Amino acid sequence: MTSKMDHEHATTTHTWSPTSNVIILSESHQEGLVAVGSIAALSIVTTGLLLLFLIRRAVLHALDRAKPGRCFKHDILIINLLLVLLLQSLGFVISIRWSVAGHISASSGWCDAQAGLLQTGDVASGAFALAVAVQCFWMTVRGRKMSQACMILIASIMWVVAIILTASGGAEGRDFFVPGAGDWCEVSQKYGAERLWLHWF
Repeated sequence: MTSKMDHEHATTTHTWSPTSNVIILSESHQEGLVAVGSIAALSIVTTGLLLLFLIRRAVLHALDRAKPGRCFKHDILIINLLLVLLLQSLGFVISIRWSVAGHISASSGWCDAQAGLLQTGDVASGAFALAVAVQCFWMTVRGRKMSQACMILIASIMWVVAIILTASGGAEGRDFFVPGAGDWCEVSQKYGAERLWLHWF
């Protein structure tokens, strides 16, 4: 009776092996990760279509000489926020890989890829939220509008900062990105301070 209960418990939870850095997924976790990955795939399609629409509109407008002086500079932040969402969705699609394998392995390049995409997306989303706040402040309090060149510069700086922060974290060590919370890869709790700064600050 006890062994049967232990077997049932083992099939409904995931187990962590600190020596191999592998999380064995239960059937329920595998099914859950398929759902996460499927929603992420749908997000990639819809976000990609919206991005194509906005980029096409911006290009056509730039080529329209009948409307000189106008530009879709406000689309710059929207396009970049959609790119952030696309990155995060790509990261969550990797969850399907874990579901098929039946485990999450820190030694796999997929773990680094997933954690890197999610971490870059998290940092960039915070950065662009700050950019939107600065833009709103500039327009409402200062009564001025940022130039298109200024917004492109800000967007470029945000991406560079997000990529450098994520890359510098990954350079800390091979165990920087590990399976976390039993669902996907993220910054190891061993690097608590770095995790706090990268993810939240």
